[in-house]
Amino acid sequence: MDSLSTAVKKMDEDLSSVEAYKKAKEHLSGLTPEEKQAYIKMREMKVDQEAYLKMMATKRKTFDTWSVWGGSGRQKFTFDLWDPSQQSNQAKAAELKLHARKLAKRIIDGSGINVLLAGKAGTGKTAMSLAMVEALRGYSDKTVMFVSTIALSDKIHNFYDKQVQEQVSYTKKLMKEVDVLVLDDFGSEAGGMGNTDKSASEPLQKFFFEVADARQAKDEFGKRTKTNIVTTNQKITGGNNSLEHSYHEKIISRLIAKKEANQLIFGGMEDLRE
Repeated sequence: MDSLSTAVKKMDEDLSSVEAYKKAKEHLSGLTPEEKQAYIKMREMKVDQEAYLKMMATKRKTFDTWSVWGGSGRQKFTFDLWDPSQQSNQAKAAELKLHARKLAKRIIDGSGINVLLAGKAGTGKTAMSLAMVEALRGYSDKTVMFVSTIALSDKIHNFYDKQVQEQVSYTKKLMKEVDVLVLDDFGSEAGGMGNTDKSASEPLQKFFFEVADARQAKDEFGKRTKTNIVTTNQKITGGNNSLEHSYHEKIISRLIAKKEANQLIFGGMEDLRE
């Protein structure tokens, strides 16, 4: 197969050059039918891979562009930046980091799961979710979309701006389709629009049910294909300041992780915001 390797090398040197193409064609003329077939297959695989990578880059850019960020704008964080020594309870902070890494690894390996990061404001829930996102982007081809639910709520309730509502409609479409959806500060948006009992408005209920329901998709083997990562300052149950009070049980059931193995509870972590 030395002649095949030589031909492949010649063809790959510069296919845009007519002279290079002619020279490579001369090398191909000396190959056996089996070697020519092997060469064609190798070229097709290379073209398919390049097309796939280009398609994925375009898809990733679309989901990234349409992510909805809060007042702080676009953010980035990695596991390496998570420093347990900044917390009094360093062991708990280190445990949270390890647990988040394991959950990210499960998602990378193909698990479609719900992940919950819950605790008081400023304890690092958003940062940890962003670290998981960076791991997914670096070690898998999964698409990711980050959505600040407070910022999204402002858009949803801007009823009289047609352009904004068109943006909301397209955002919802992408939220249904993306492999990994991060809902940041989920539940905090529910007390807006003058709703003092902290239950989500009807437009919010309708929006998140449609998204949550669409994200229950399964493959031909009955395996979930979508992952939801939710950060929240609220408890799942317990009074007015709980997710079950803010949203219909069907939404909570579809979005919120029930298993402890899929939960990151930031109890005991201190507010590190300056």
